[in-house]
Amino acid sequence: MFKKQKLLLVCLLAIAFVHNAVAQSAMDSTLLREYNTRIAAVEKSYNAIKTKIAGEFPKIDKQFFPLADAAFSFAKNDNFTPDKKVIYTNTLLRFINIIYDNATDAEMANGKLNDGFKYFILLAEWDNKNVLEQNIRLYRKFTLGYASLIPDDKICEQFIVDYARENPDEVLRNAWQFGKRNFAMQVIDSIVIAAPDLAKKYLTSDNEVSYNIVRSKSPVSKYLLSVYRTYGLRSKAYLLAYNVLKNEFSMDAADSIGDNNLLLFKTLIKNMKQPDAFGKHSVYQVLENFSIEQVRKANDISQNQTGYAVAEYFKAYSSEEIFSVMLYGHKELSLQGLTNILGAIKRIIYSPFNNNFIASIQPNKLKQFLAYIEKNERLDVVLQMIDGKSLNYMYQLMSQPILPSLEPDFSIADSADIQALFKSRLPEAGLSVSIERTPKTTPDKDPVPQAVTKEVESVEVVSIPVKADTVSTLEAEVDIEETTVVPVSLRLSEREKNLLLLKKDLASSLKEIPKFINENYAEELLIYAAKQAPDEIFKRFDTYKSKFFAVKILEAAGKASPTSLKRYLYSSSHPIFLLLETSTDSIIKKIMKMPSQVSYPSKAYILTDAILKHKLTPSQADNICNSPQCMFKELVQIAKQKDYIGRYSVEYGLTDFSLRFLREINDNIALNEPEPFRIVENFTQEEIYFLMVFGREEVVTGSFNGLFSRLKTKMQSENFVQLLQDINDSHFRTFISMCASYNKLSEILTGLNEPQRDSLFVKFVHLTKDENNNDGAEIAETLNSIKDRDLLTIIHSRIKAEYLRAEQDSNNIVLALYSVLASLVDGHAVVENSWFNMLSKQIKLPAVSLLPNKNLMEENQDCIEQMYFYNDVDGRESFVNFLNTFKVLPTWQTEDKGSYVIVRSVEGNKVEIYANKPEYESNGQDAIAEYFKANNLYPIVVIHRGHSFHTASTLQNVDERVKLLLVGSCGGFYKLSNAIDNAPDAHIIATKQIGTKTVNDPILLSLNELIRTGRNIVWKDFWEQMRQKIGSNPHFADYVPPHQNLKSLFSRAYFSLLGV
Repeated sequence: MFKKQKLLLVCLLAIAFVHNAVAQSAMDSTLLREYNTRIAAVEKSYNAIKTKIAGEFPKIDKQFFPLADAAFSFAKNDNFTPDKKVIYTNTLLRFINIIYDNATDAEMANGKLNDGFKYFILLAEWDNKNVLEQNIRLYRKFTLGYASLIPDDKICEQFIVDYARENPDEVLRNAWQFGKRNFAMQVIDSIVIAAPDLAKKYLTSDNEVSYNIVRSKSPVSKYLLSVYRTYGLRSKAYLLAYNVLKNEFSMDAADSIGDNNLLLFKTLIKNMKQPDAFGKHSVYQVLENFSIEQVRKANDISQNQTGYAVAEYFKAYSSEEIFSVMLYGHKELSLQGLTNILGAIKRIIYSPFNNNFIASIQPNKLKQFLAYIEKNERLDVVLQMIDGKSLNYMYQLMSQPILPSLEPDFSIADSADIQALFKSRLPEAGLSVSIERTPKTTPDKDPVPQAVTKEVESVEVVSIPVKADTVSTLEAEVDIEETTVVPVSLRLSEREKNLLLLKKDLASSLKEIPKFINENYAEELLIYAAKQAPDEIFKRFDTYKSKFFAVKILEAAGKASPTSLKRYLYSSSHPIFLLLETSTDSIIKKIMKMPSQVSYPSKAYILTDAILKHKLTPSQADNICNSPQCMFKELVQIAKQKDYIGRYSVEYGLTDFSLRFLREINDNIALNEPEPFRIVENFTQEEIYFLMVFGREEVVTGSFNGLFSRLKTKMQSENFVQLLQDINDSHFRTFISMCASYNKLSEILTGLNEPQRDSLFVKFVHLTKDENNNDGAEIAETLNSIKDRDLLTIIHSRIKAEYLRAEQDSNNIVLALYSVLASLVDGHAVVENSWFNMLSKQIKLPAVSLLPNKNLMEENQDCIEQMYFYNDVDGRESFVNFLNTFKVLPTWQTEDKGSYVIVRSVEGNKVEIYANKPEYESNGQDAIAEYFKANNLYPIVVIHRGHSFHTASTLQNVDERVKLLLVGSCGGFYKLSNAIDNAPDAHIIATKQIGTKTVNDPILLSLNELIRTGRNIVWKDFWEQMRQKIGSNPHFADYVPPHQNLKSLFSRAYFSLLGV
């Protein structure tokens, strides 16, 4: 009986299960039909809009409709759930409607909108895999331009709200992308609260912003509308919504206050301290504009009067208001102006600035200001004015990296067969790469080598007379001549080639770490970068933080630059601090403990080596750093060691002090001071040596001779080899090169016996794989200055021996260095003539004898130039001279753009020279950069003017598109390494000694006249013409033209030989 009941129960359950399954299947079928019906309706509307687009736009990019169709096919992919298909197809319908309503004829014709369909595929895949939110934050600016394609409303709203906090102007400009979505009014209301001055501009026309403001119930939006209807756009009452809505005063009073700039400034500073204040984004811009005006006046007063006069100028201001002027206007602040404004604050400040005031300051502006005062050695003065709570906040702010906003990588969505791609799913590997890495900004496809496309320049053949002592080799040479010459072919492994390519332009490579972070050479490259550019390694921590080797990279950067690591040691919650706490490296563990002994403002971290080796206490190191001379001496004691902690920090410090000391010496010589070298009279021979090699770019004939004479006196009975032993050969090639250049090489060799001399130059020529083309270029430059036949015999013999060693070891990188050296020796060899001649035929050096006019003209036949000026005496005088040079010519005209000028040709080829005004140093350069970006321009010609201190700042802006570079600063020739690597095809003019406007401007004018009149620049002829014009100028002889620039020539040949 029981068995029958059990069987019956099982049957009933089975029947019920089947019934439910059938019912569920019927329900699913009904839902599926409903979804398909909805998708079909969307597709019908989608096709209708496409028809309208085809009929109304006169010219449409040929890929637009294939991409639109393919994207829609992809949205219906069967791998998506039905509800996702509905969402994705509606998303595309929304997007194409927006295109129809808003796109211009130009946008439809140039294919700019095609990227939207490509981006859709990534967005859909990210959404389907629940990684949409984190990925669109990688590509913030790009995503904002296609916000209508974000399929999830909640994620889209949060993304736009977050973006608006940072850049409301961008969000308003792109409101057409989201203006019809449900959340649009809340977003625009929030922007009106933060940035009323931006929002009011949209009230003058019908658009998505004004549409939402007019319909808003927000009190702030209503106030904005009321001010606009009452006073128009010009009123500043928009900025005082907080006060009016709090009933502090009326709208009429707000309008009146807005007419008084000082009263408005004071009111806004007070408002900003309120946590619920309105309009902060707009207010910060007003504060900056007002502050810049006041800073310029303070600079003018500081030039001619005392600090007391500056304090009198600010007597109507509170200490917080003066501090705000200094902070918001710091980009225009001179060093003397900074000193005087700090003095004005000290006169009236009674208690430290509290957290309420510091927290009211725009964080990015505060961060920029802290970097500025740290650079100008005033950080400790400012930090003494801040209370303890605010100090912690400032330390954290200084250690925060800047996160880039890049464009997504469409390489996985680019295909000749668009339909096939979009109808299938994206490859899992392609998708995972997009999720895990920051996108690339350039396509994967390798460019065609320029050697294939550019015209071959003529190479001048110089015949060398045969000397009597080479007759014995003549027969062999004849035999070689008749032999077929086979070009040298040096092949690198793919790994070696990629590493060399990335090291070649390290600054650019570090901006694109995500491109190579998953490659097998990533760790090696980042370890290398940690030693060469530790600041960048710390800033870009987020791009490699998930890698197993991340802590090793941080350890290498920290040991190379404790001064850079310091920024992250006072914020115990910073990810870099947290990761380094897990380090087992003994040196890093000791550095991590230093904050308990050394305060943040202290410069003692530069002496970390001496502190950790117990040669100095932290307190002693801190005191030493208060004296430039004492600090320099201590840095020399560290740098003379073979291995030491903080090499990057120490060498950076040595360079900075050396340039400053040499600048003072050169000024003293120019002014005929009675004791021009007094600053170094108590220096040891080692300290004078380091001063010369690290200050090379400021060394001129007078300062070199004086320092060299003192060095010899200090050495007394010690010879040069003994000095090098004491300093572990630090930078000895640079010193030998300098001595050769100033014809002092024979004097440093005095006292050396023959084995010592031979050994020295064998070591001078010996290069390893760890060294680079700059070391080879140093040797080449030195060879050009040596006339002693015995020395040349040693060096030339060693070049051949080292070449054969590298050949035997199959070390192609080192082989390339010696191949180029040997080819440069050819024609001047004192031994092995036939061998050097043969190798020279196998390695064709790239010619730089001609710069064709067409290479300087962009596609639209414009030659765009940018000139960098800096706000010092030299910069201001050079700027005036530059303008006067062109103003007197009828073929050129000048347009003043406020912070910069444009000098344009009015006849012949179109040439435009963009030059920032020195007093608008940063703002002018930024304004030019923005103009170039907005108009898709870039400079073909770059010119640097001013002190050598600023040379590196200019050269970091040089990229591979630059074809002509003029470095007009003192010793600019010795700063060219990075520029040569970044712009390998650039023709470069620079000086080894004093740069002067009396040489720079005639060269600049003559070059531009050739460009304007469409003539090619033949360097040998051009330089001879300049010699006839300004050859009597004693400084002209120190300028090096492109066809004589061995450093540039060496670098070109080296990388060309290796196929990089």
